[in-house]
Amino acid sequence: PQSFEDKLPTIFRHCELNVESKGEHRGMLEMRKHFAGILKGFEGASEYRARVVKIETLKEAYEVLEEVRLLIKNAKPLKTEFFD
Repeated sequence: PQSFEDKLPTIFRHCELNVESKGEHRGMLEMRKHFAGILKGFEGASEYRARVVKIETLKEAYEVLEEVRLLIKNAKPLKTEFFD
């Protein structure tokens, strides 16, 4: 499966196209549901989902998604006795 970082260019392009075709307000309202679906499966995901449902501008979207990218990239893998 693709990593979040690999998906980001496509996510950003989707945002840009939506804003171009529908305007920033409507475009970002529609993108919120996509963001909520994308931001799952990592520690702190619920905090970011709560933030993305309030995004109003393309700039805000870039900022939050970049924060998530850095968080995931710098996250340490979980250690468990089952896989040592």
